[in-house]
Amino acid sequence: MREMGLGCGIDLADAIKLHEQGAADVGEHYMISLVGVRPHIQGRGNARQLISAMLAKADAERLPVYLFTGNDRNEAMYSKYGFELRSRASIGVGR
Repeated sequence: MREMGLGCGIDLADAIKLHEQGAADVGEHYMISLVGVRPHIQGRGNARQLISAMLAKADAERLPVYLFTGNDRNEAMYSKYGFELRSRASIGVGR
């Protein structure tokens, strides 16, 4: 199982709170908290390699993976890895 939550104006502390609420019922699992690539090296497959390695480890252990993203554009990227939208929230700036 791979699920994501989308949050507008999300910061790490808020993401952790949402994760604790949203994934409390799933038992042992992995959470991807931050993935970022500097603009001048984007488009070279760095994020793909990192995410693929994390997902391979979780798959080998048969554990679900959850993540939160503060950027709607990322929804399409994460769906390529099998993530499905579980929740959407507006938190932080611009609530």
